[in-house]
Amino acid sequence: MITPTKPALDANAGIYTVRWEQFGILLQADRLYSDRRGHLSAEVVIRATAPGIPPHLLQDRLTLNTASSRDRTAKTLSEMVGDTLPWRQMLEQACLAIMARHREGEPLINLGTRPMPEGLRYRLAPILLERQPTLIFGEGGAAKSFFALYLASLVQMGLAHNGLEPEPGNVLYLDYETDEDTMTTRLEMIANGLKGARPPILYRFCSQPFISEVVEFQRIVQAESIALVVVDSIGAAVPGDIQHEELPNQFYSALRSLRCSALLVSHTQKGGELKTPYGNVYWTNRARSVYELKRSSEHSARSLYLGLYHRKANNTILQDPVGFQLLFGEGDTELVVERQDIRAIADLAEGLPLRDRILDALSHGLLTTPELASAIGETERKIKTTLAHMSIRDITRTGDGWSLRTERQPGE
Repeated sequence: MITPTKPALDANAGIYTVRWEQFGILLQADRLYSDRRGHLSAEVVIRATAPGIPPHLLQDRLTLNTASSRDRTAKTLSEMVGDTLPWRQMLEQACLAIMARHREGEPLINLGTRPMPEGLRYRLAPILLERQPTLIFGEGGAAKSFFALYLASLVQMGLAHNGLEPEPGNVLYLDYETDEDTMTTRLEMIANGLKGARPPILYRFCSQPFISEVVEFQRIVQAESIALVVVDSIGAAVPGDIQHEELPNQFYSALRSLRCSALLVSHTQKGGELKTPYGNVYWTNRARSVYELKRSSEHSARSLYLGLYHRKANNTILQDPVGFQLLFGEGDTELVVERQDIRAIADLAEGLPLRDRILDALSHGLLTTPELASAIGETERKIKTTLAHMSIRDITRTGDGWSLRTERQPGE
């Protein structure tokens, strides 16, 4: 019998592929599980690529570190396919290679000699970071799913729009709240608004916890070359009480194994003056970038305004708040998304930093501190504190009032 040469091993996102080119045989293992006795098992699929052999050979649960399990699987293959190939030796090679790679974990990297990256990359600049989780939260009715699908469409289409610059890539939309009919209709509306064909976003109706299905998500990400995963929403994607501190760590660890960009949609925590994502603080802490999406009370039957506020940034500076208008066409056949000046929308402008609101108020002319407080709707104490910390390059004292600095003084 022919002695097998050393096979090629590829490991990606929890999926291990072993190839014997000399025989045209491929073994793929995933869903690795270690029990209390130390037995490491995996779901294994064995296929053939050589002519004259059926493509599918075997699918089984194989204990990688138990000889009796390898013997049983080799015997099954010999009975089903024939004993012309050294099945037992091949399984020994595959099991040893997979176990070694699994136990090795991620490779060790010397940061001192590693080449410098070209710079911080975005999947959709300046909102979605590359290969990092971005969380967008908001109250019910804030059009979070519409907005998430709009961002996903720009990535899938590779379309720059409203000042958003995508790095094109395939998108996987994991939907825990609606269904494929709803999402297909929404995607058609967005595509019509963008004057293009409906983008081929991959969609999955989800009802099981994210953690329990992460191996399947790993397979999809690898097989479909997914660049961006959307999880809508994380409150429905985790089992039990979302306030429990262990859940965000379990979720983010599973998400991290996908090694791609992620857009997470979340609801708003009730209570408190400062709005935060629903659940305990670790949902915010583990995300690398967090945005709040607010819906304006100024809306009509076919139009609504949204404000997007950057609440947390680990790898970048905080982005300025931006406004969007969503225009729904007759018969719900089109959705047009347009950039808006958030300062022109009264209740959304209230979410701007106080410094920006002061500068906007002073753009209309000189105002005293009491007049600023009245115009902005804040206390004089807060206005005074903020004015004291503002740059003299931005504002200047004029008599009893304040005005914008329009000229630089000599020597500045």
